[in-house]
Amino acid sequence: MQIRVDTNIKNFKKKINVFERDLMQSATPRAINGTLEKLKGYQTLLTRRYLDRPTRKTQNGFFIKYASKRLPIGSLNMKDFVEDYLRYQVEGGFRLSPKKNPVPIEGRARLDQFGNIRGKRRGLIKNKNQFIGTVKGITAVWERIGDRTKANNYYGNVRPIILLTQNFAKYDKKYPFFKDSRKFVDKHFNRELKVAFVRAKRKVGL
Repeated sequence: MQIRVDTNIKNFKKKINVFERDLMQSATPRAINGTLEKLKGYQTLLTRRYLDRPTRKTQNGFFIKYASKRLPIGSLNMKDFVEDYLRYQVEGGFRLSPKKNPVPIEGRARLDQFGNIRGKRRGLIKNKNQFIGTVKGITAVWERIGDRTKANNYYGNVRPIILLTQNFAKYDKKYPFFKDSRKFVDKHFNRELKVAFVRAKRKVGL
């Protein structure tokens, strides 16, 4: 999971003369890398903002692939062990869990102390519209629905209400890694490019 920075600098080049354009070869990767260094620190702040008491390893779970003159593309990446669990905070979805108990899906069903649906004396099935089965690899108590457009799900005309013995947990999107990173890059890159360009001019005595 990564954010790439390979921005278009055509507009900036229009504002400089022909002799100065050669300096962009060194200024561009410097600006990309400077932006990524700041973005890495920003992501540390975002983990504390969006996640519940993230560990130090999570907060520092990012690394940079730096741009160069030969390849003016850089990226901020999640370390593999961090991505394994943060991807569910970023993208949502189902994740394997060590628990094998029935897991109610929020807002759709509640279990009593014996693991049964409330209102049903025995078992997990509450009415004739519900059944236990495996749909797209997910074993659950499923409920048939009439209008799939109103269901807001990806399973056709059924929806899961309780996940069963497949070690699944359901996650909602909490951590806007891509959205906030892109905003940050758009805001800071041009500033970094101007600074890097001035530095490149000074280096050659312009």
